Amino acid sequence: MTEIRLLEVARYPRKRTSTGCASFGEHEPEFLADPSWADIEEAIRRLDRDKYPYIWLHLTDPVDQDGPQGLNIMGGRGEYALSISLPGQLVYYDDPKRGDEVILIWESDQGSSLPERSLCNDVDFVVAIARHFADTGRPHPGSEWRK
Repeated sequence: MTEIRLLEVARYPRKRTSTGCASFGEHEPEFLADPSWADIEEAIRRLDRDKYPYIWLHLTDPVDQDGPQGLNIMGGRGEYALSISLPGQLVYYDDPKRGDEVILIWESDQGSSLPERSLCNDVDFVVAIARHFADTGRPHPGSEWRK
């Protein structure tokens, strides 16, 4: 039984300009209430830093306007940033074995870059972290987090 009440997927559709070049349109979030685990895993594996730059696994539906409660996963193509937001707690994934080289993990719209140590480069471990969070609403015990 999952704790996730709402899956939010950020999607930036490509649009053609008058010159025929591709550009990104407005952010079009997709929401799925009471998602299955298969829905969540598919959304994680579809992340590409570009058209699909991030997802939220929300613990509440509707989303708390004072700040989302849940797990945010951003990135794709081998690098993922994770953060957990709960009442009175905001933590970020941390891997002290990785370096400080900055990696662009969100390439469309506003974008985002983070040091390697703030990223997980193992999609299967990202899926495991998300599965544990979906089942318990808590951080994965085999991962490190910082405030």
